[in-house]
Amino acid sequence: MDKQQRKQLVQSYQEREREMGVYAITNKINGKQMIGASANLEGSWNRDKFGLQMGSHENKELQADWNRYGADAFVFEVLEKFKTDEKLTFAYDDVLHPDVAAQGAAKMRGYRKAAAKQAEIWIEKMNSYSPNGYNER
Repeated sequence: MDKQQRKQLVQSYQEREREMGVYAITNKINGKQMIGASANLEGSWNRDKFGLQMGSHENKELQADWNRYGADAFVFEVLEKFKTDEKLTFAYDDVLHPDVAAQGAAKMRGYRKAAAKQAEIWIEKMNSYSPNGYNER
């Protein structure tokens, strides 16, 4: 891959729209779920999976079941996607421009707060608080 091709790949990645929403990691053996919300659904699954594979996931009960049953016993699914006022991308323009960064950070806080509220609704609906699920009160 030459320099120009690499640059085009990076640019196309940065211009991809982020998907924001509520997700569940479900244990197919015992039915327990961990429900969460994210401004980057794909990134959340990658982060959670990496933590579980490394044995360092913050949810100890989920980690114990992952260790016991293995990766094939779990599935990641998107429960709900959110529409945002504008397209959210992976570009770093907001980091380079302080005014844009402040506005973007405020919008993201609002989106994350709304997503967390929606996740709480799903946690109640799916009864995923411990001991029935992996979420903690």
